[in-house]
Amino acid sequence: MTRTVIFDIDGTLADATHRLHHVTKEPKNYDAFFAAVGDDPVIEPIRELAQVLARQDYKIILVSGRSDKVREQTLDWLGRHEVPCDELHMRREGDYRQDFTIKSEILDELLADGNEIAFVVDDRPSVVAMWRERGLTCLQCRDWDEAPHVNPGLLTVMVGPSGAGKSYWLTTDEACGFGIDPSHIVSSDQLRADLCGDFRDQTKNDEVFTALHAVVKIRLAHGLPTVVDATNLRRKDRLSVVGLSAGMVRYVVIDRPTEDKRRDAGWRATLPFDLIAKHDQTFRSQLRDILAGDGQPNVEVLDLRRAA
Repeated sequence: MTRTVIFDIDGTLADATHRLHHVTKEPKNYDAFFAAVGDDPVIEPIRELAQVLARQDYKIILVSGRSDKVREQTLDWLGRHEVPCDELHMRREGDYRQDFTIKSEILDELLADGNEIAFVVDDRPSVVAMWRERGLTCLQCRDWDEAPHVNPGLLTVMVGPSGAGKSYWLTTDEACGFGIDPSHIVSSDQLRADLCGDFRDQTKNDEVFTALHAVVKIRLAHGLPTVVDATNLRRKDRLSVVGLSAGMVRYVVIDRPTEDKRRDAGWRATLPFDLIAKHDQTFRSQLRDILAGDGQPNVEVLDLRRAA
């Protein structure tokens, strides 16, 4: 086995203080936070420790919660600051789970590859606790003011075309059997009614979904199970909701035969265009991605479509 030491990057090797303002105030801007990684000063004592260990033939593995979207910038920074690095493991782009969850999975991979972990250097208390719970010695390199950890509530994302029966399903015993209560539901239609006076009014959609995201995010952060009742037909819309959760997400996919939707069309039949046909086409074009959970590791899919 190879003697290995694991180092974190942000707050351990790299001083990210100058860019923390992007994520300490609402709304958080993680794109801007990570875009500035190249400007980080190096934390000299930790770099020296890594250099000493490298000269003593320890394998230096960096395990970071940064998105691999900034992998090249990170490698450039490591080279410029002469930080030894035999392997660099990062969060996959689009994976919004907690750092300690991602790093625990990376640890599994490192152990499977035959690495003998001598110790870990990290700064964040929740991550330090994970390393120690996994039986490793972890040196915490600085204090951290971190709020007590709250397990995020389960996020359920309803997915399906208009008229599919999503809102109706949420009132059924079946939904109750999956742990869903009416108090969990955040509905785009209800927010439209609140903001516009009519749930059919599309003139303030930006405001509606800004409000929806804000409500969902605060519920999840306090450990409350939350259901997003909207069509969520477009991948970018689904991912914007998934990105609000640091835990597990469940897609509930609802649809029913087109003739049933037309029979019960109601207000949809009064529109100057064929809403049902439009949504059906979009839904079919997105279905493969939907059933694959959009490729997100924390998304499970419950397919409840009714056959035609």
